[in-house]
Amino acid sequence: MRYFTFSWGKNYIAVRALLRVLGHDLATPPEITASVIERGISAAHPFLCFSGKLVLGQLQAQVDRGEQHMTFMSSLGPEACRCADTSEYLESLFGTMCPAFSAHRIGGDGIGTALDNLQSHFGPRITRTQCMRAYAMFFGKVDLLDKIERHCLALFYHCPDPERVRALQAEAIRRVDHAHGMLSLWRVSRWFDRVVATLPKRTSPPLARIGIVGGEHILSELDSILMRLKLLAEQGVLLDWRGGFRCLARSNEARLAPLKEQCGAYLSPDVSTSEIFSCAHALDFAAERYDGLLHIYAFGCMPQTAAKPILQRIAKDAGIPMMSLAIGDRFAEEGLDNRVEAFVDLLHSRRTSRKVAV
Repeated sequence: MRYFTFSWGKNYIAVRALLRVLGHDLATPPEITASVIERGISAAHPFLCFSGKLVLGQLQAQVDRGEQHMTFMSSLGPEACRCADTSEYLESLFGTMCPAFSAHRIGGDGIGTALDNLQSHFGPRITRTQCMRAYAMFFGKVDLLDKIERHCLALFYHCPDPERVRALQAEAIRRVDHAHGMLSLWRVSRWFDRVVATLPKRTSPPLARIGIVGGEHILSELDSILMRLKLLAEQGVLLDWRGGFRCLARSNEARLAPLKEQCGAYLSPDVSTSEIFSCAHALDFAAERYDGLLHIYAFGCMPQTAAKPILQRIAKDAGIPMMSLAIGDRFAEEGLDNRVEAFVDLLHSRRTSRKVAV
C-alpha cells in the first residue's frame, strides 16, 4: 500500500524506509511553499505550533490533489511533542474530505511497545524481527540525514566552492533514500566522508563562529531558513548545529543525567528533553568561546519558548550575544537577512575589538 503523509523535514525518508520493511511505500510529500503554509495556518487551531501548521498545510495540499488514502504517522516516545497526539483533531479536519484518512503513532519506549503499535496499525503478521529491522532502518537513516545536515552546514564555510557542497548534499540525500539495508547506509556514510575529505578547504579564519540551538530538527523543516543561513556561511561565517532528531529519540535517564547535571544552574528538575539539549549545547558553545548563539524555534513550541530565557541567561553569563528567531505565523522571511547580517556584524566587530585590545 502507498501512504501519504507530511515531510517532517527530510525525515520522511526515514519513515519511508520503515514502511518499506513492512511491505508498504510512502509518497514524497509536497514541497513546503507559501501557499502550503497559508493553508496550514488557516486550517489550524491556535494551540498548534508552527511546525504543526506546516503538517496541516501539507496534508491539505495532498487532499487538494486528490489523494484519498493518507496516514498521519507521528512519534510515540521521548521525542514526541504535545502536538503529536492529535488524531481526533486531524480526523475532524480531513475525515469528510478524505474518508480513508487515519492517524497513528509509531515508536514507543522499547521494542515491545513499538511492536504492539506497528501490529495495531499494520496487522498481527508484523514480526518482532520485522519491527527491529524497520526501526533500525528508520533510526539509521535519521542519524545519517542529521549527519549530512550538520556537516554540510559547516561545509558552506569550510569549502570555498558552495556549488560542490550543494551537489554533495543533494546526492547524499538521494543515496540515503535509495539505501535498502544497514550495510548500504554504512556505505553511503563512508562515501560521504570520503567526498568531504577531498573538498577544497578555506584557509582564512571565520568572520564569526555561531552556535545554533533550538528545536532539534526545526532547521530541516524550512529550507528557506537554511538557505539564508548558508549564504552567511559562504560569506565566511562558521555555523555549528549539533541538534538532531536522534538525540531526542535516544534520550533516557542514563543519557540525560550528565546533561541535567551540566545544566543544573539553569534548569528546573521538571524540564523537557528539548530544553535539556538546548541548554547543554549552549553551554558547550559558550565553553568553546563561540562568538554568538542563534536560537531558532517554532512559534508556539512550549519547550523552546520556555528555553528562551534560560538561553538568554547562559549567553549573559558567558558574555556572548544571542539572537532568537521564532519561526511562525507572523514571521517575515524578507526581514531575516537584515536581522542575521546585523547580528553577524555585531559579532565581527566584537571579535575585532578584542584583537585590538590584546
